[in-house]
Amino acid sequence: MFATAAGASAVVVAQFIWCYDRQHDFSTNFHHFYQRITNPFSLSSSSALSSSDSNGSSSHHPIHTPSTPSRKNSVTPNDSNLALALRPNAHKRADPLDPSPRKEYLTWDDYFMSVAHLSSLRSKDPNKQVGACITDPERVILGIGYNGFPRGCSDHHLPWAKLSSDSNPLDTKYPYVCHAEMNAIMNKNAASLKGATMYVTMFPCNNCAKLLIQAGITEVVYYEDKRRTKSPSSSSDSSALHTPTKGGTRPDPAYEASQRLLSHAGVTLRQHIPKCPVYLDFDSSC
Repeated sequence: MFATAAGASAVVVAQFIWCYDRQHDFSTNFHHFYQRITNPFSLSSSSALSSSDSNGSSSHHPIHTPSTPSRKNSVTPNDSNLALALRPNAHKRADPLDPSPRKEYLTWDDYFMSVAHLSSLRSKDPNKQVGACITDPERVILGIGYNGFPRGCSDHHLPWAKLSSDSNPLDTKYPYVCHAEMNAIMNKNAASLKGATMYVTMFPCNNCAKLLIQAGITEVVYYEDKRRTKSPSSSSDSSALHTPTKGGTRPDPAYEASQRLLSHAGVTLRQHIPKCPVYLDFDSSC
């Protein structure tokens, strides 16, 4: 019995060390760890994401998609929405004889945008990770992509920098990176994308707009907006026109040109407003 207790204690200590965040003091870490083992669903997204790396991914902690397009601190420790977030195998029904389907499930828009967000975590870009998912009118996924270098080009032999010390554009990532929209189109598993919808985590640039127009895509559902001006006719949901954008809008004509191209081509634009939080945890031990 003593050996069993000692072994269990060693496991708990190992888990505590594994979860320890050096940015906080011992008492704060102990409090968070105690919450993990006593009530794992009471954690806030801020504590769960505190050890995320610069790529926006987390090695040992959950991935949380906020319930609104606000990108920072959308869930607080006292927010009950986290307890209602959609989780795999959560909200299990107490009555095993109830024949009705469950009500807690992803909408199609939330589902495909979640796929795009999950795909973005494959990107090696240290500053911006973008994902895209293409679906047909029957809601079948036709292609997925994220931003990165072309096939056969090493992630370690080309620069990921945004700026160059000598203002040489060849020392930055921009001449080399393939955008998520391009990769999703090139990765298509169908003969044609005519009439398809693209879900993308960031509003497409002018070059990607040209590609998706030529591919026959007729609707773009985006999460993060990058345009300085927004046309009310470009969205079916007027509330989406006033949602925050990560880092604000940039003075880049590429997005204004993109909006102009998509409007002339008759492509429907729609900013995605999540219906509920989505919470993924692949590591239940921490």
